[in-house]
Amino acid sequence: MTFLLRFHRPRMRPVLAQAADLATDRRVVLRAGLSLATAAALLPYGAHARPSQEHVLIIQDHEFEPVSFKPQVGDTLRISNHADITHNLYLTYADGQVVTLDTQPPGTERTTVLNQPGRVFIKCWIHPVIRLEFDVAPAGT
Repeated sequence: MTFLLRFHRPRMRPVLAQAADLATDRRVVLRAGLSLATAAALLPYGAHARPSQEHVLIIQDHEFEPVSFKPQVGDTLRISNHADITHNLYLTYADGQVVTLDTQPPGTERTTVLNQPGRVFIKCWIHPVIRLEFDVAPAGT
């Protein structure tokens, strides 16, 4: 009989250990779920992020049309070249980061996602007189 108990005990221990691990996993998942639900309930009303928006900026000849939008971080900026000349635009953020939009022949569009809050400058590599500056608000404001 001792012979049989030796072989049955090791089989039972792994099963009991697995059951204990499963119970622990369920408690952890339950606690995490409750924590997320609690955090979501504590968010102030209206604090949910708005969906990102697309803003269109038109360039005519050697100037941009006035900015009539208020972009936020995460918004898309689409620049449409309505001029009859090629431009090569780039954005410069307040921290010095430069985003080049490449060569933009007449009738084409280029897009970029605004990724930093603060003052943004847009200039043309080909025509230095072409410039625009506007502010990007932090996301969710």
